[in-house]
Amino acid sequence: MTKVSVTPTQFRMARAALLLTVRELAEIAGVHRNTIIRIEAGEASHGPTVAAVQRALEEAGIMFLMPGDTHGPGVALKPGVAEPRRVPGATSASEGSDGGMKALDPELAAFWEARPAGWAELSEEGRRVISEAAFGDGTLL
Repeated sequence: MTKVSVTPTQFRMARAALLLTVRELAEIAGVHRNTIIRIEAGEASHGPTVAAVQRALEEAGIMFLMPGDTHGPGVALKPGVAEPRRVPGATSASEGSDGGMKALDPELAAFWEARPAGWAELSEEGRRVISEAAFGDGTLL
């Protein structure tokens, strides 16, 4: 397995392709969930830690695609990997009992909802990445 330079977008794409939450990926990679958030936001992270996350995604069935003449960097499921599916009853981005969005990562959502000043200081991309991690889509907190 050759190590390639993987972009933050590729990490987000890989996690989405496998239908993993931030917490689930952190668990299988053996890192803290905040590390996954930082990697996906493009913040500096320790090389061996990034390698552990990349290895976990590759072992789960992801191939990282490097830019070519016809496409930019991307991801694909390895041949023979079944299409991932959420287990019935698993957390998903859906309506909660109050009609609002149900968080994939309630702790992450609560953390940022309690810190509006910190949220406002994030870049638009940072807010999008965190919202994606918390709710599974680009819905902003």
